[in-house]
Amino acid sequence: MNGSGSCRRVTGASERQVCFALQVSRSSFRYRSVATGDSALRLRIREITETRVHYGYRRVHILLRREGWRDNHKRIHRLHSEQGLSLRPRRPRRNKPAQRRQPRPQGLYPAPVRGMDFVPDALSDGRRLRLLTIIDLFTRECPGICVGAESALNGSGGDSGHHCARTSLTTVAENR
Repeated sequence: MNGSGSCRRVTGASERQVCFALQVSRSSFRYRSVATGDSALRLRIREITETRVHYGYRRVHILLRREGWRDNHKRIHRLHSEQGLSLRPRRPRRNKPAQRRQPRPQGLYPAPVRGMDFVPDALSDGRRLRLLTIIDLFTRECPGICVGAESALNGSGGDSGHHCARTSLTTVAENR
């Protein structure tokens, strides 16, 4: 119903009477939207997100501003999410082991390839220990273990931790 003339033609009543009967304000009844069509903007948002897959609506908004579009971030967000272009939130990568850069060497016979690792432990009275374990990767046996206090193997207890590791490695190398 456009204007009071069409109201009178359709219903036989004035605009004021129709608005009163429907409990609508006359200004709302006369309101005409001034919003521009957003099909060109929707198309441009889709083009940007297809070429730049990891861009969210904020980055798309910045690119649109650079191109001359004067729409605010709330409208860009609404159009972006209406088209289903919203990025899924990433899950944090906690406790993921680092990928190995090289394949782990495997021994073809005993003793050519050894692995070393520090293993922490604690005594019943609360003192902490670190064990330097040396493992033959072919047979999975442990030819040497160096036991020391955690402070000694960290290097804060003087040179005794380095000496322990050095003697243990020397002993294992001699027993090859």
